Amino acid sequence: METIFLILGIGLILTVIFAYRIIETKYGYIQAERLRILQSLLFLLIIVVHGSITLGIANIAIFICISFFISGLFEIIGVNTGCIFGSYKYTDRACPLPSILGVPLCYPLAWVGLTYAGFWTGLLLFKNVPTAIIHFDWQLILGISVLVTLLDVISDPIAVHEGRWAWQRPGKFYNVPLTNFIGWLFTALVILTAFKYSATLMNPVAVSPTLTYLPVLGYIIFAGASARVCFERQLKIPAYLGVITAVTILSVSLLKLYF
Repeated sequence: METIFLILGIGLILTVIFAYRIIETKYGYIQAERLRILQSLLFLLIIVVHGSITLGIANIAIFICISFFISGLFEIIGVNTGCIFGSYKYTDRACPLPSILGVPLCYPLAWVGLTYAGFWTGLLLFKNVPTAIIHFDWQLILGISVLVTLLDVISDPIAVHEGRWAWQRPGKFYNVPLTNFIGWLFTALVILTAFKYSATLMNPVAVSPTLTYLPVLGYIIFAGASARVCFERQLKIPAYLGVITAVTILSVSLLKLYF
Protein backbone atom coordinates (compact mmCIF):
# COMPACT_ATOMS: atom_id res chain seq x y z
CA MET A 1 0.00 0.00 0.00
CA GLU A 2 2.77 2.40 0.90
CA THR A 3 4.59 1.70 -2.39
CA ILE A 4 1.43 2.27 -4.42
CA PHE A 5 0.78 5.56 -2.62
CA LEU A 6 4.36 6.72 -3.27
CA ILE A 7 4.13 5.87 -6.97
CA LEU A 8 0.83 7.74 -7.32
CA GLY A 9 2.13 10.75 -5.40
CA ILE A 10 5.41 11.05 -7.27
CA GLY A 11 3.70 10.37 -10.60
CA LEU A 12 1.18 13.15 -10.00
CA ILE A 13 3.91 15.57 -9.00
CA LEU A 14 5.81 14.81 -12.20
CA THR A 15 2.73 15.44 -14.37
CA VAL A 16 2.68 19.01 -13.11
CA ILE A 17 6.03 19.58 -14.80
CA PHE A 18 5.26 18.11 -18.20
CA ALA A 19 1.55 17.52 -18.80
CA TYR A 20 0.21 21.08 -18.58
CA ARG A 21 2.44 22.45 -21.34
CA ILE A 22 1.70 19.50 -23.62
CA ILE A 23 -2.07 19.82 -23.18
CA GLU A 24 -1.98 23.60 -23.60
CA THR A 25 0.02 23.36 -26.82
CA LYS A 26 -2.14 20.64 -28.33
CA TYR A 27 -5.63 21.41 -27.05
CA GLY A 28 -5.53 24.99 -25.76
CA TYR A 29 -5.68 26.93 -22.52
CA ILE A 30 -9.11 25.78 -21.30
CA GLN A 31 -8.28 22.08 -21.54
CA ALA A 32 -4.95 22.68 -19.79
CA GLU A 33 -6.72 24.52 -16.98
CA ARG A 34 -9.12 21.61 -16.57
CA LEU A 35 -6.10 19.37 -16.16
CA ARG A 36 -4.75 21.72 -13.50
CA ILE A 37 -8.05 21.54 -11.60
CA LEU A 38 -7.97 17.74 -11.76
CA GLN A 39 -4.39 17.78 -10.50
CA SER A 40 -5.37 20.08 -7.62
CA LEU A 41 -8.18 17.76 -6.57
CA LEU A 42 -5.89 14.73 -6.76
CA PHE A 43 -3.30 16.59 -4.69
CA LEU A 44 -6.00 17.31 -2.13
CA LEU A 45 -6.78 13.58 -2.03
CA ILE A 46 -3.09 12.80 -1.50
CA ILE A 47 -2.92 15.38 1.29
CA VAL A 48 -5.94 13.77 2.98
CA VAL A 49 -4.42 10.29 2.78
CA HIS A 50 -0.90 11.42 3.72
CA GLY A 51 -2.13 13.57 6.59
CA SER A 52 -4.38 10.82 7.89
CA ILE A 53 -1.41 8.44 7.99
CA THR A 54 1.10 10.84 9.52
CA LEU A 55 -0.87 13.34 11.60
CA GLY A 56 -4.22 11.67 12.16
CA ILE A 57 -7.61 12.13 10.53
CA ALA A 58 -8.75 14.87 12.92
CA ASN A 59 -5.61 16.96 12.48
CA ILE A 60 -5.55 16.80 8.69
CA ALA A 61 -9.24 17.72 8.56
CA ILE A 62 -8.54 20.71 10.81
CA PHE A 63 -5.52 21.71 8.70
CA ILE A 64 -7.42 21.61 5.41
CA CYS A 65 -10.43 23.52 6.75
CA ILE A 66 -8.32 26.21 8.39
CA SER A 67 -6.06 26.65 5.36
CA PHE A 68 -8.97 26.80 2.91
CA PHE A 69 -11.28 29.12 4.83
CA ILE A 70 -8.70 31.56 6.19
CA SER A 71 -6.92 31.93 2.85
CA GLY A 72 -10.26 32.23 1.04
CA LEU A 73 -11.47 34.87 3.48
CA PHE A 74 -8.26 36.87 3.21
CA GLU A 75 -8.35 36.63 -0.60
CA ILE A 76 -11.93 37.92 -0.61
CA ILE A 77 -10.91 40.82 1.64
CA GLY A 78 -7.92 41.51 -0.59
CA VAL A 79 -9.86 41.50 -3.85
CA ASN A 80 -12.71 43.64 -2.55
CA THR A 81 -10.87 46.12 -0.31
CA GLY A 82 -7.19 46.12 -1.33
CA CYS A 83 -6.18 45.20 2.22
CA ILE A 84 -3.75 42.42 3.22
CA PHE A 85 -2.14 41.80 -0.21
CA GLY A 86 -2.69 45.09 -2.01
CA SER A 87 -5.25 46.07 -4.61
CA TYR A 88 -5.69 43.40 -7.31
CA LYS A 89 -8.36 41.66 -9.38
CA TYR A 90 -8.53 38.20 -10.87
CA THR A 91 -9.04 38.04 -14.65
CA ASP A 92 -10.99 35.61 -16.82
CA ARG A 93 -7.76 33.61 -17.19
CA ALA A 94 -7.48 33.01 -13.47
CA CYS A 95 -9.26 29.67 -13.13
CA PRO A 96 -12.26 27.85 -14.68
CA LEU A 97 -13.71 27.00 -11.26
CA PRO A 98 -16.56 29.14 -9.84
CA SER A 99 -15.68 32.29 -7.89
CA ILE A 100 -16.94 33.51 -4.53
CA LEU A 101 -16.98 37.31 -4.21
CA GLY A 102 -14.33 37.62 -6.92
CA VAL A 103 -12.03 34.80 -5.75
CA PRO A 104 -11.85 31.60 -7.85
CA LEU A 105 -12.05 28.50 -5.66
CA CYS A 106 -8.83 27.08 -7.07
CA TYR A 107 -6.77 29.60 -5.10
CA PRO A 108 -7.85 28.60 -1.59
CA LEU A 109 -7.20 25.01 -2.77
CA ALA A 110 -3.72 26.10 -3.86
CA TRP A 111 -3.15 27.63 -0.42
CA VAL A 112 -3.94 24.25 1.16
CA GLY A 113 -1.37 22.47 -1.01
CA LEU A 114 1.39 25.05 -0.67
CA THR A 115 0.92 25.41 3.08
CA TYR A 116 0.96 21.65 3.56
CA ALA A 117 4.15 21.32 1.51
CA GLY A 118 5.70 24.17 3.49
CA PHE A 119 4.56 22.57 6.76
CA TRP A 120 6.44 19.32 6.11
CA THR A 121 9.44 21.10 4.64
CA GLY A 122 9.65 23.18 7.80
CA LEU A 123 9.39 20.06 9.97
CA LEU A 124 12.22 18.44 8.04
CA LEU A 125 14.46 21.50 8.26
CA PHE A 126 13.74 22.60 11.82
CA LYS A 127 12.53 19.54 13.75
CA ASN A 128 13.35 15.88 14.39
CA VAL A 129 10.34 13.97 13.13
CA PRO A 130 8.80 11.44 12.84
CA THR A 131 10.75 10.21 15.87
CA ALA A 132 9.28 12.73 18.30
CA ILE A 133 6.12 14.62 19.12
CA ILE A 134 5.90 17.82 17.09
CA HIS A 135 6.45 20.86 19.28
CA PHE A 136 4.61 23.51 17.29
CA ASP A 137 6.51 26.52 18.61
CA TRP A 138 6.64 30.06 17.24
CA GLN A 139 10.02 29.57 15.56
CA LEU A 140 8.56 26.68 13.57
CA ILE A 141 5.47 28.70 12.64
CA LEU A 142 7.63 31.58 11.39
CA GLY A 143 9.96 29.23 9.51
CA ILE A 144 7.09 27.49 7.73
CA SER A 145 5.46 30.83 6.90
CA VAL A 146 8.68 32.05 5.28
CA LEU A 147 8.92 28.82 3.26
CA VAL A 148 5.33 29.22 2.02
CA THR A 149 5.93 32.87 1.13
CA LEU A 150 9.11 31.92 -0.72
CA LEU A 151 7.07 29.76 -3.10
CA ASP A 152 4.91 32.79 -3.88
CA VAL A 153 7.98 34.96 -4.53
CA ILE A 154 9.07 32.39 -7.11
CA SER A 155 5.70 31.72 -8.74
CA ASP A 156 3.70 34.96 -8.50
CA PRO A 157 5.61 36.73 -11.31
CA ILE A 158 4.57 33.85 -13.60
CA ALA A 159 0.87 34.31 -12.83
CA VAL A 160 1.09 38.07 -13.38
CA HIS A 161 2.96 37.49 -16.65
CA GLU A 162 0.21 35.09 -17.73
CA GLY A 163 -2.47 37.65 -16.87
CA ARG A 164 -4.21 35.55 -14.21
CA TRP A 165 -4.61 38.66 -12.06
CA ALA A 166 -3.63 42.30 -12.32
CA TRP A 167 -2.38 44.76 -9.72
CA GLN A 168 -3.88 48.23 -9.55
CA ARG A 169 -0.47 49.56 -8.50
CA PRO A 170 2.15 47.20 -9.93
CA GLY A 171 5.31 46.80 -7.91
CA LYS A 172 8.96 46.72 -8.92
CA PHE A 173 9.38 42.94 -8.59
CA TYR A 174 8.09 41.95 -12.03
CA ASN A 175 4.97 44.06 -11.41
CA VAL A 176 4.28 42.36 -8.05
CA PRO A 177 4.15 44.79 -5.08
CA LEU A 178 5.93 44.12 -1.80
CA THR A 179 2.56 44.20 -0.03
CA ASN A 180 1.66 40.91 -1.71
CA PHE A 181 4.52 39.05 -0.05
CA ILE A 182 3.82 40.69 3.30
CA GLY A 183 0.23 39.54 2.91
CA TRP A 184 1.34 35.99 2.12
CA LEU A 185 3.57 35.89 5.18
CA PHE A 186 0.77 37.27 7.36
CA THR A 187 -1.81 34.81 5.98
CA ALA A 188 0.50 31.83 6.49
CA LEU A 189 1.19 32.98 10.06
CA VAL A 190 -2.53 33.22 10.81
CA ILE A 191 -3.26 29.79 9.27
CA LEU A 192 -0.48 28.09 11.21
CA THR A 193 -1.30 29.89 14.46
CA ALA A 194 -4.92 28.80 14.15
CA PHE A 195 -3.76 25.26 13.49
CA LYS A 196 -1.44 25.36 16.50
CA TYR A 197 -4.35 26.07 18.84
CA SER A 198 -6.83 23.77 17.09
CA ALA A 199 -4.81 20.60 16.46
CA THR A 200 -4.60 17.69 18.84
CA LEU A 201 -1.28 16.20 19.96
CA MET A 202 0.79 15.33 16.87
CA ASN A 203 3.10 12.33 17.08
CA PRO A 204 3.67 11.24 13.46
CA VAL A 205 3.43 7.53 12.70
CA ALA A 206 6.85 6.00 12.05
CA VAL A 207 6.48 5.17 8.36
CA SER A 208 9.31 5.31 5.83
CA PRO A 209 11.12 8.66 5.51
CA THR A 210 10.21 8.81 1.81
CA LEU A 211 6.49 8.55 2.53
CA THR A 212 6.63 10.84 5.56
CA TYR A 213 8.36 13.60 3.61
CA LEU A 214 6.60 13.18 0.28
CA PRO A 215 5.20 16.76 0.56
CA VAL A 216 8.80 18.04 0.71
CA LEU A 217 9.37 16.50 -2.72
CA GLY A 218 6.31 18.42 -3.86
CA TYR A 219 7.83 21.63 -2.47
CA ILE A 220 11.13 20.99 -4.26
CA ILE A 221 9.48 20.16 -7.58
CA PHE A 222 7.16 23.17 -7.39
CA ALA A 223 10.14 25.48 -6.85
CA GLY A 224 12.15 23.82 -9.62
CA ALA A 225 9.29 23.71 -12.13
CA SER A 226 8.43 27.35 -11.44
CA ALA A 227 12.08 28.23 -12.00
CA ARG A 228 11.99 26.56 -15.43
CA VAL A 229 8.94 28.61 -16.44
CA CYS A 230 10.58 31.78 -15.12
CA PHE A 231 13.67 31.15 -17.27
CA GLU A 232 11.44 30.69 -20.33
CA ARG A 233 9.80 34.06 -19.66
CA GLN A 234 12.99 35.95 -18.77
CA LEU A 235 11.94 36.33 -15.13
CA LYS A 236 15.50 35.88 -14.01
CA ILE A 237 15.48 36.70 -10.30
CA PRO A 238 12.62 34.30 -9.37
CA ALA A 239 14.15 31.76 -11.77
CA TYR A 240 17.49 31.70 -9.98
CA LEU A 241 15.75 31.85 -6.62
CA GLY A 242 13.70 28.79 -7.58
CA VAL A 243 16.80 26.84 -8.57
CA ILE A 244 18.65 27.80 -5.38
CA THR A 245 15.62 26.90 -3.25
CA ALA A 246 15.07 23.52 -4.92
CA VAL A 247 18.73 22.50 -4.84
CA THR A 248 19.26 23.66 -1.25
CA ILE A 249 16.21 21.91 0.20
CA LEU A 250 16.90 18.76 -1.82
CA SER A 251 20.48 18.65 -0.54
CA VAL A 252 19.52 19.27 3.09
CA SER A 253 16.70 16.72 2.85
CA LEU A 254 19.00 13.98 1.55
CA LEU A 255 21.57 14.73 4.22
CA LYS A 256 19.06 14.67 7.06
CA LEU A 257 17.16 11.61 5.89
CA TYR A 258 19.76 9.27 4.49
CA PHE A 259 23.19 10.22 5.85
